[in-house]
Amino acid sequence: MSSDAETASYILSLGDQLYKTFGFFIIVICTIGNLCNCFVFLFISPLNKHPNALFLVGAAIGSLLFINVGLWTNMIRIFTGFDLVNRLLFFCKITTWLTYAGGCFSFMCYCFAGLCQFVILSPNPNWQRLLTRTRAKSIIISTATIYILIFSPLLISNTIYEITPTISVCKGSIRIINLYTSYCAIVGYYFLPALLTLVLFGLTWYNFQQFLRRQLSIEGVVTRMMLIQMSSILLSGIPTGIFVCYMLMTQS
Repeated sequence: MSSDAETASYILSLGDQLYKTFGFFIIVICTIGNLCNCFVFLFISPLNKHPNALFLVGAAIGSLLFINVGLWTNMIRIFTGFDLVNRLLFFCKITTWLTYAGGCFSFMCYCFAGLCQFVILSPNPNWQRLLTRTRAKSIIISTATIYILIFSPLLISNTIYEITPTISVCKGSIRIINLYTSYCAIVGYYFLPALLTLVLFGLTWYNFQQFLRRQLSIEGVVTRMMLIQMSSILLSGIPTGIFVCYMLMTQS
């Protein structure tokens, strides 16, 4: 029994050490990168003329929320010793909710950006007129609202359990909500974006090859960037999704 406790303690300390080593670096790099994305696609012409620029800005905002909410609470716990999530009910309820919603929203915005780029490169002018900046704004607002509502049951379920006078844990109090949000996170954050990205990657790549035969312009630069981002999502999302599925299926 003591051996199991020592193993668990070692794993937790190893996780804390990884946070100390890489956590702040990840926060700084991701924050700078996402803020640069927002600036470039909002203020630099002709990039800000693309309808998919709004989707990329939405993805950056969702990523900012996901990274900062998810990591800062752990960084504060490690460096100050005060655990916001497991001590304060407000942070217990809001942290997982915003992390899940922000992550899913970010990935879906990337998917919409890929769809938009595919439509822009289409040789059919009727398809090119389908996506406008007004429609892009409506899609972004609708997507954000949907994910906020999907994960809102966490605000009801999450609560703080006091194990000892000095140790407390934030976890869901309603099992069906725990399962619901876990599977929603898997579908919305991993499998659905990965599947859509895989399909859009192939379609965009095909249109891109056709486009290069017709002309060269800023569209080529934007499309290359989109293809690189799609590749990153696929490489990072699929293995993580498999891991989360394994954790869900093997948990008691």
